[in-house]
Amino acid sequence: MGQPFASHPRLDLFVGSLSPHKVSDFACTICHEGQGSATEFKWASHMPDSELDRKRWMEEHGWFDNHHWIYPQLPNRFIESTCLKCHHDVNDLEPSQRFEQPPAPKVVKGYNTIRKFGCYGCHNVNGYAGADKRVGPDLRLEPNYFAAALQLQNSPGFGELSNSVQKLAGQVAAHPEDSVSRHELIDALKADGASDEPNIDKAESVRLVGVLADIEAPGSLRKAGPSLRHIAKKNSDSFLYDWIANPQNFRPSSRMPKFFNLHAHFGSNPSDEAAVEFEKVEIVGMIEYLKAYSQGFEYLTPTSGVEGDVARGKIAFQERGCLACHSHNDSDLAEIEKFRDPEDFVQGPDLSDLGGKFAGFADKEKWLYSWIKEPTKYHARTVMPELYIDVEVLKDADGNETVVDPVLDIVTYLLSEGSDWEFDDSVLTVESLKQDEGLLESLEDLLMVNLTDSFYEAVAKKYAVEGIPEGATGVKVNEEELRRDTSTPLDIDTKLVYIGRKALGKYGCYGCHDIPGFEDAKPIGAALTDWGRKDPSKLAFEHVLEYVDGQHGGGHAVAQ
Repeated sequence: MGQPFASHPRLDLFVGSLSPHKVSDFACTICHEGQGSATEFKWASHMPDSELDRKRWMEEHGWFDNHHWIYPQLPNRFIESTCLKCHHDVNDLEPSQRFEQPPAPKVVKGYNTIRKFGCYGCHNVNGYAGADKRVGPDLRLEPNYFAAALQLQNSPGFGELSNSVQKLAGQVAAHPEDSVSRHELIDALKADGASDEPNIDKAESVRLVGVLADIEAPGSLRKAGPSLRHIAKKNSDSFLYDWIANPQNFRPSSRMPKFFNLHAHFGSNPSDEAAVEFEKVEIVGMIEYLKAYSQGFEYLTPTSGVEGDVARGKIAFQERGCLACHSHNDSDLAEIEKFRDPEDFVQGPDLSDLGGKFAGFADKEKWLYSWIKEPTKYHARTVMPELYIDVEVLKDADGNETVVDPVLDIVTYLLSEGSDWEFDDSVLTVESLKQDEGLLESLEDLLMVNLTDSFYEAVAKKYAVEGIPEGATGVKVNEEELRRDTSTPLDIDTKLVYIGRKALGKYGCYGCHDIPGFEDAKPIGAALTDWGRKDPSKLAFEHVLEYVDGQHGGGHAVAQ
């Protein structure tokens, strides 16, 4: 209370008679919370900003934590959070012509950070209470309607459906907001499932109908990462292993989190040692699953006889606006970075060293050409725009004509450098795993760990050798990968696909990526809608000591 007569900060924004938040209209507790009718400091339910403040207040003002008042005054570091009571869209908290000094910089930065890193893929932040009552910012993924339609298009028997139903699936894949077509597609799937000889597997049809169903208040955000639905047509196995193991190895600026090789806190106990080997098997398994379920993709091809040119491509890369969303380490292009605020949300990835990224992938030119030419052909919900770049005819000073394809020129430029980058030495393939007895043993151990999540140990041991019989009941979605004719032993490839599916689900990869088979998967993280109001008694601290002591509270290590 050193300055009892100090004025309220930002009178242009708060309290002042000319501000948008006049004290006569808003008073104090709408922003500050606390006990507005209190006449003493200790009863106002102030909350200290630090432990030092807490001790000083107790000594000087008799402060105490009044647990009877459920809306204590927010400490200074969290005061901006109450702006979201009214400013649900957050954008109006950005600096403006009227308020050049940002009204709520922490809130805006937090909001942009969540969107930048795609936190909403694992954690729902529902801004609605019911169908149309807005209660805060809405940070949720859009419904997976497009993915359900794409999965239907690749289902066995889809070609036997009528042309009208096939067109409906294409319409929903391209325009998931078209509710009329979506409802008609649902009706068509239900009718097919009710027929004596359905074209689409009944279980799959029911699953997709569930994904296509209406949602009371749907989210609107697209997944933060690229589609993995056609990954076999994009990347080599070696690059995928290197990328999954450590995304920052190839692209230091990647926003994809690193899940593996985080062993600094590991001890020397058998569980930790096993976990290190399990990770290698998991990564190979993830690649095997993605490749096994990768769907067809037809590349676009340049005009016959047209050649790409590096110099023209570099110019086209700049003229077509690629640097608005991307960056590049070319010395002539890197200057743009000085015009960007370090806090800016740059939508697209760094496009440097693509020659290294696609090294060893035979169709790299075809894929990159198709992507730039028509992005939605590969990823239906990408935010990359259609650039509508067509073949051009250039004339020189003598009137000679040259046919050029700016897209092909850009592809040639982007792939012209980066060949010096190499994969990490630890990269594994299925073939190298099969030759390593230690990894094969780890594969069998991990298979048992995963199976015992769903079955008794004796049953799990049997299924680990033979697979799951066709007639078995009570089989969960992941374990369906092992359902087969059990007359022959379970092969390594099938085991890896199963382990890969389990890993993709465990790490929540589908929260950022469109992955076949995960159209109806739920977010792996807790919803954060009420986090700011969560009582500490509802937080689970029971394993904190085990975690601090290095036991990590679980995971997939073998039992000791």
